[in-house]
Amino acid sequence: MKAIKNFFILVRWEYLPSAINETGIPALLALLFVPFSSQYVFRVIMSLLIWYGAHFIGAQINNISDYESDKKFKSYISDSIEYFGMKKVKQMIIIETIIVSALTIGLTIVRRQPMLLILWLIGLFFAYAYSGKPFNFKRRTVMNPITLALVLYLIPMLFAYLLIAGDFHGLSVITILIFGVQMVPMFFMDEISDYEEDKEANVMNPCVRFGRRKTVMISIIIGSISNAAMLFYWFNNISYFSSLKMVLFIIALLFFVFVILDYARIYRMSEPSLLRDESKLMKLKKSIHTPVWLMGTGAATLLLIFESWVK
Repeated sequence: MKAIKNFFILVRWEYLPSAINETGIPALLALLFVPFSSQYVFRVIMSLLIWYGAHFIGAQINNISDYESDKKFKSYISDSIEYFGMKKVKQMIIIETIIVSALTIGLTIVRRQPMLLILWLIGLFFAYAYSGKPFNFKRRTVMNPITLALVLYLIPMLFAYLLIAGDFHGLSVITILIFGVQMVPMFFMDEISDYEEDKEANVMNPCVRFGRRKTVMISIIIGSISNAAMLFYWFNNISYFSSLKMVLFIIALLFFVFVILDYARIYRMSEPSLLRDESKLMKLKKSIHTPVWLMGTGAATLLLIFESWVK
């Protein structure tokens, strides 16, 4: 039981529900172009398994690279590495990579879609390059959010969509691209709680480079624009209107507004003069609810897609 608990800490269990976004959105979009069938269900399950495998690999690689800095503020993660031992964690990453790669190669052959393997290899490269040397994109201001957007959302979602739908369609690809931009503020906001340790370790991510308040403001701006773009895009694609469609649209809007308002709350809390108080600093660190913001944005996008089916 202790081994299972430490494993889930190591693979960041709090982000596992994000599979609803990364596979759920592509699966729902695919139903606009392919019929629901046993084959469809099988492909959704396979995309889900591959997503979880990829998530395990990326989380473990990142936790290994952050091992020293996590000892200070996230000791529960460094403790999970110590429980297994650094060597064993690296062996786990290798085994997981072999299993998921073999699964992807099999699907590539069966589906006759070499792009699946290409997307997997690109994603695997960026998963390593984000934290690992010599690339270490995590420490580079511009490459930090670009790499995260690619490895966490764009590549996995395009992979899942291609596997399920069998081809790319403009409506779906544009939705996935906008969603990828919506996720960029999440990366910035997630760094707010790690500012002190990242600065100490000279990790020049956007938060360390610009400071907390500017980073939150950038998040609010990008989030507001990308949310508006998603709403406008799907509003423009409504072929006819009904009361239920408008209710779903308004609920999606409220989810987006909730996320932006929570960013604004963090902006008020991140006033430098307030953070001189250790208790207020710790309160700020504990107020970063990235998984909640992820699910809120994902739920809104799922509702926008779902309303296209509603009469």
